[in-house]
Amino acid sequence: MKEIIGIICVIIVMLQPVIFIVGLIKPALIIPNKCSVKNRRMKIFGICLLCFFVFAVVGGNLLPDDIEDKAKKDTIENVAECDTIEIPVDSALVLCYKPEFDSLYNRLLALDSDAYGYMNRKSYHEQIQNLLYGKWWNAMSAIDSTHNILPLSNTEYKRACKLYDKQFARFVLYGDEDESSIQFWAKENANKVLRKTLKDPKSLIVDGDDIRLSKTKKGWRCIVPYRAKNSFGSYVMETLTLVLNYNIDKSIYECIDAY
Repeated sequence: MKEIIGIICVIIVMLQPVIFIVGLIKPALIIPNKCSVKNRRMKIFGICLLCFFVFAVVGGNLLPDDIEDKAKKDTIENVAECDTIEIPVDSALVLCYKPEFDSLYNRLLALDSDAYGYMNRKSYHEQIQNLLYGKWWNAMSAIDSTHNILPLSNTEYKRACKLYDKQFARFVLYGDEDESSIQFWAKENANKVLRKTLKDPKSLIVDGDDIRLSKTKKGWRCIVPYRAKNSFGSYVMETLTLVLNYNIDKSIYECIDAY
């Protein structure tokens, strides 16, 4: 009999938060009188608080100790079982770093269709390199310095590196692919090359706006139109073809060939 009363007391204690919330929303359902809403809510709060403590004490005294002890024992056993569960570290590493790489890599590819993509290209390369050669690699090395016991992580890491290698090779050749920047450096390099070979270097005029650009396997091919005086003192129109590569460290385009 005591156990039944104790269980009823516990149920009443558990119902108090529900009654209190209902009383806040619809106080007339709990105290149907003509006093103000504010007064009803204060009374509901007091009643719920009183019932909570009274029935909690009564229920605690009526329930037998063995039920409480059993509950504690079950809780301890459950925690112990959780502590013995093996965490799949290999899969966890992949779930941690692969989605981040995929997101950065896809955004890097999407720059090709963005008119202002050149503004973010270098930043995405830096983020991917920091992820691949920093965070992801260091996390695997900390767990397995031999890189033999994390097959899934190693497979996904190598796949990511292979994908990125193609984009990095492209970046080494073509840089951020900002055409205005390429034309600027083509003009600068053309001035350096031509001033060494012209009869009258001071007469050199390079039109940077008319420089034609195209990609080759060696880098950017830049056809640079220029005017300069010939041996007879007359201005003639000529073109110079340059091949430019991107210097990652200096963030500039350098001439590797001219003809």
